[in-house]
Amino acid sequence: MNEKNLIPAAHKFTVEERSMAGRKSGEARRKKRDMKAKMKLLLELPCQNCSDFNNASELGIDSEEIDNEMVLLVGLFNRAKTGDVQAIREIRNIAGTDVSSAELEIRKKELKLKEESVQKNEPTHAEEEPLLYKALGADEE
Repeated sequence: MNEKNLIPAAHKFTVEERSMAGRKSGEARRKKRDMKAKMKLLLELPCQNCSDFNNASELGIDSEEIDNEMVLLVGLFNRAKTGDVQAIREIRNIAGTDVSSAELEIRKKELKLKEESVQKNEPTHAEEEPLLYKALGADEE
């Protein structure tokens, strides 16, 4: 380990050092915010490429709805149709049908049931129905 690079624990940053760090942090946040706004603007612009527009309209999408974001989604859809597993996963993620999100919801319900049983001071017995099954059964009600 290179101890020359370490800052001793007793070192306190000066007002100027803290101020400079705060300014740099603010600059980074503003840059990220501006980049996000620019990307949103680009995605909302109408499609300029005729082939992309034609591909989207062939799928039955209204011409008013074909913007750059729609073109990207159509491209992702076409990649998924060819069997691209990453594209399929991304579509499932966007559509909210990803299995991992369903598993997360089940685990949240199970945790909630555990917290409720702890608050009620209910003893947990091995012969009781597992909380996971209760969480799954809660969806059916």
